[in-house]
Amino acid sequence: MSALFPRRAVLTGLAAMAGCACHGSAFAQGEMRQRINPEGCMLATAEASAEANAAAQRTVADYALTATRSTGDARTDRALDTALQRLAAILEVTPGFAFYDDYDGENACATPAPLLGVEIGSVFFGTRMFKTLLNQDPTGGGVMWVVAHEFAHILQFQSSVRNLLLHGEKTVRRLELHADYMAGFYLGVRKRNEPRASLFHAGESVWNAGDTYYNDPSHHGTPSERVTASEAGFMAAYQQQVTRDAAFQMGYDFVMG
Repeated sequence: MSALFPRRAVLTGLAAMAGCACHGSAFAQGEMRQRINPEGCMLATAEASAEANAAAQRTVADYALTATRSTGDARTDRALDTALQRLAAILEVTPGFAFYDDYDGENACATPAPLLGVEIGSVFFGTRMFKTLLNQDPTGGGVMWVVAHEFAHILQFQSSVRNLLLHGEKTVRRLELHADYMAGFYLGVRKRNEPRASLFHAGESVWNAGDTYYNDPSHHGTPSERVTASEAGFMAAYQQQVTRDAAFQMGYDFVMG
């Protein structure tokens, strides 16, 4: 898929989706402008036990020791559970999911390690990142874009695409953009199924997730690249109505092209 859509289409076309009916009542309201930490989004099995934060000396296995499935608010928990089930059905993958205390930097990560009792892998979402995104977008669209991105990494772990995307690369950029494409695909399916849903803040979350650390191994892609990849996935679902498997292949072609 080679066509690039203007960013405006994400902030209007992605301006239409409530991915999760989460309520922001449990958190203080206010505009948040902190950029999403681009490091540590996805950890390989070996990294799950060896990769540690330089300051806190934590590994992703440490996240599991204090992980919690609750947001601290019963109504938000119910809405999030519904949204996670919907996401799992759309991407056809159900990893373990839990929150952890991301005191050392707002983040979310995925690993194939079964740290939460689910064989195919685990997704950890920082509580601080969750609060930031939910304050920014009480509908939960930004939250669910990030979760969809991490679920897409679990799909990558289950196929050969991970090695193909990393081959010859000094950064994880192509891998991350492919996950962005699949997160956009999820948003497109949601918009197709719920036309009144709003995606504006989800588009903002995509933009804020970009970085310009071009020579850093953890470089995920620039804001423009990430928006473009997510939008392409959105269009594949919303306009072309392709299947998940087709989108997975189209996302690979898009990133490699």
